[in-house]
Amino acid sequence: MRRPVSAVVAMCAAATLVAAEATLRLVGLGDPPIAVLDTELEYRLVPNATYQRWGNRIEIGDHGYRAASLSKMPRDNEARLLLIGDSVVYGNHLLDQSETISSRLSALLSTSTCVVRVIPMAVSSWGPINQAAALERQGTFGANEVAIVLSGHDIFDTPLSDGSLVPYRLSKPIGAIGDAIEALFEHHLRSDLSTPVLSPEERARLSSDALDRIAAKVTAAGAELRLVYNATTQERQSAISGGGKRILDWAKSRDVPLLHLGRIDGVSYRDHIHPDANGAQRIAEALSEWYSDGVLCKGPDT
Repeated sequence: MRRPVSAVVAMCAAATLVAAEATLRLVGLGDPPIAVLDTELEYRLVPNATYQRWGNRIEIGDHGYRAASLSKMPRDNEARLLLIGDSVVYGNHLLDQSETISSRLSALLSTSTCVVRVIPMAVSSWGPINQAAALERQGTFGANEVAIVLSGHDIFDTPLSDGSLVPYRLSKPIGAIGDAIEALFEHHLRSDLSTPVLSPEERARLSSDALDRIAAKVTAAGAELRLVYNATTQERQSAISGGGKRILDWAKSRDVPLLHLGRIDGVSYRDHIHPDANGAQRIAEALSEWYSDGVLCKGPDT
């Protein structure tokens, strides 16, 4: 007895959906990191969660950052470096957990007698205002060294109150197909949302104030602040101007030690600003050379 055409169509459609779901999961869709809105931080990552995204492992510890859970203060024979940043430090989702700057730097700095824990206080698209709020809420985790990684656009990056530009999902998608549909349309939908925009000068002023708050908090904790400037690929070929110049001027006026990545050879990128796996390794090497005086294993002053 022949099946009705409608039944055959339904079976084919179901088989197609199953195949599409399986294929999309194989390429790394279906399990995106989840964030929640936060009145002080704008948004933060859900703690104690592990994901597989684009074939890469993403582990979010109990502190809400892309690193294993940790105690509030260092353990015996452990030193800590707090690495503040955004997607460059977070590693985006195209780097595995083991390939992030913080993971590689921890391995480079640790010795047989001193384990250096590099804590990435970093969430994609966070600017100085978000970062200052996070530092004021959570402290330095007992780090005696703190480095903040900034790019020129960060000085103009101020939070939005409506959550319209959160670069993470706020709820789990319905399967890999749902994830793919959201990924396809989310950028277009977000660009259509109207949100109040401050002038560039006002945003730069607010971000500079936030950097001052970060510096004050780090000093109060008995730690030293350093700044890492992540130059874009274009800035590597020309002079720093605009937001980048504002950041470099801020560091100079506050006597904050500076590491200019635009002057470091061998940093490769996957786009104009985010390092690829080899680039992250080279940045970690440059940072390990910067901290080669062993100051990290001397312990915090407090």
